[in-house]
Amino acid sequence: MPDLTPHEREQVRVLFEGLAELPAAEREAALRDGAVPAAVRAELAALFGQSVHEAFGEERLGQLSEELAGKLDADGRPEAIGPYEIVELLGEGGMGEVYLAEQREPVQRRVALKVIKLGMGSREVLARFELERQALAVMSHESIARVFDGGVTAQGQPYFVMEYVEGGVAVAEFCAEHELSVQERVELVVQVCEGVQHAHQRGVLHRDLKPGNILATMSHGRPRVKIIDFGLARTMGEGDGPGEPTLLTRQGQLLGTPEYMAPEQARGDAAAIDTRTDVYAIGVI
Repeated sequence: MPDLTPHEREQVRVLFEGLAELPAAEREAALRDGAVPAAVRAELAALFGQSVHEAFGEERLGQLSEELAGKLDADGRPEAIGPYEIVELLGEGGMGEVYLAEQREPVQRRVALKVIKLGMGSREVLARFELERQALAVMSHESIARVFDGGVTAQGQPYFVMEYVEGGVAVAEFCAEHELSVQERVELVVQVCEGVQHAHQRGVLHRDLKPGNILATMSHGRPRVKIIDFGLARTMGEGDGPGEPTLLTRQGQLLGTPEYMAPEQARGDAAAIDTRTDVYAIGVI
């Protein structure tokens, strides 16, 4: 339970034990209680697999939106998320937003901060967001963006903080801009392969490898890549298969970028997706 005080953690523990015994309707009503801190309710909502709407209710969600609006700058972005000062919006998807932010303490550095949009906290979205955070957290490789921190905003939005790739651009664009030779391009692909192999060794499939999710930059005069966006990742486990907890994709559900999909992924055949799916995407790239 990141970013919670010891008192709030104890509140979560006590309330979870009490609410677990209640029928779903009564539990949802209890979670809307304005006397319960927003961060505590957000953590309980995640534990019970509820959406933000279910946990807070439409009226309170509107109040939170107004509170959030009061903390936005002239460009409509938040001034700060947790202890991080927001600099600019880097990217936006259906589920969340990624900001360039500045951390002041205990170290001073620029970071990329990914946060779920207000009102997007469905059970599946929260599960995917948490899986992405966990997937990045278990990996430590120079070709994969690192995770530094995570938390929950006062409005109940989970977020995590990761390495910011200074000057990073999509790998295909980078190769064109710098007019890289075939040898230099192959060397970048080798870096991608090494990063993906590291993820596979940690039991993580990316499932959305494409040029836009592989950032390239010059580091000490040498081209380097960073693999980002594990938002469609899935974990591999001994019992992994249709219906298993580690498999977030429903059979027949199409997720990913069609241009880079392996045939089994394009068919929505979740049971057939394995490490070769990522290898196929690298080949297309």
